[in-house]
Amino acid sequence: MSQGQGSALDMPRVHKLIAAAALSGTAALLTPALASAADFEVNSLADTDDGSCLPLGAGNCTLREALDAADGSPGSIPNDTITFASGLSGTIDLTADLPTVNNYPVDVLGPGPSNLTIDGNGAFRAFRFSAVPGGASTIDGLNMIDGYGDKGGTIRATESGGVTVSNSAISGSVGRAPHLRPARRGKRG
Repeated sequence: MSQGQGSALDMPRVHKLIAAAALSGTAALLTPALASAADFEVNSLADTDDGSCLPLGAGNCTLREALDAADGSPGSIPNDTITFASGLSGTIDLTADLPTVNNYPVDVLGPGPSNLTIDGNGAFRAFRFSAVPGGASTIDGLNMIDGYGDKGGTIRATESGGVTVSNSAISGSVGRAPHLRPARRGKRG
């Protein structure tokens, strides 16, 4: 090849390519990445919260702790997922309403309604989804009984905090309208 027609390595072009690669690498480093979803594994039937639930089943983790941890995990795409340890079965007896999911969608995937029950004991709500941006949450594979709460009983979801429930059972749930007074009993005199 002659010098005027370009050589096998056209140095000005090589320098431009190196500069472009360096700039695009810098831009990639400066661009915030979306957080990836976290997985939380419930390994206790207790209804406590000492804040110790870590992703992937490290340490003791209750459903209450897992909901707190997953809802506080910012920008998760896809949704954070809560599962239950293999062989964990029985009943979670609620001592208070479970935490409201109101920051990020969460998927709660149980082992099947015949294996795990969440009991509201006629006084507490199991799940509440409120103003969750970025999509709907999911509840799958749970038996939920005796939930109680205003506007929804066992599960309450606002229009901006949707939830899909599948492969689950709900019974004995009582939702009350907070603006209605209880009916009077007996004769008026």
